[in-house]
Amino acid sequence: MELAGLLGFTGLRELFAMINSRLKERALTQGKVRINWKDPGGASFGGMGRLVNRSPGGICVDLERQIPAGMLVQIESHDLRVVGLAVVRYCRPKGLNFRLGLSYGGGARSQK
Repeated sequence: MELAGLLGFTGLRELFAMINSRLKERALTQGKVRINWKDPGGASFGGMGRLVNRSPGGICVDLERQIPAGMLVQIESHDLRVVGLAVVRYCRPKGLNFRLGLSYGGGARSQK
């Protein structure tokens, strides 16, 4: 018996839909995003990240530097036509980089 049946699902499609259920649909995307932020001491930092996916509520980015969750950052992406403030929702190690979830809750909006 396949895994989906063992878990009580009628098929793999139903199982994967449940696993990937999210509040907002994600779309894979490519491009770059510039991220700027200040640490609690006031020192300024910046970096160029690689866009992973996007949703109506934010973006997912791979970045070389770690940024703590809860930090307010300034973002700008000509590829997505997005500019403004966002909040770091999570920052997890991903290979040699970090994967960040950024929420537009800080005021950023897509201009598309």
